[in-house]
Amino acid sequence: MKNTDFLNKDNKEIPKFVKTENLKSNPVLKTPIADLPVSTAFRDACQTMGLSTLEEIISIPVSELLRKEDFNYKWFSELLEILKQYRLTGQLKQ
Repeated sequence: MKNTDFLNKDNKEIPKFVKTENLKSNPVLKTPIADLPVSTAFRDACQTMGLSTLEEIISIPVSELLRKEDFNYKWFSELLEILKQYRLTGQLKQ
């Protein structure tokens, strides 16, 4: 592996920046969803919901995410897994 620290569940490389301690400055927040190691279904759902970065997603309260037309629990489950991988689970708005 080059320039990475570990692999995600799909054996895709996770960039080193996931270890950033200051979560607000973690560059993964501004990285386009299309550039992250996520499923095609997750990427497509984000695009349909008008969400292009993790920063946008975590800025929306969960109650609003639940009301989005294309929201589904499989997408939400993957979101939680992604946030966990990047140590951002605590950043999701309640």
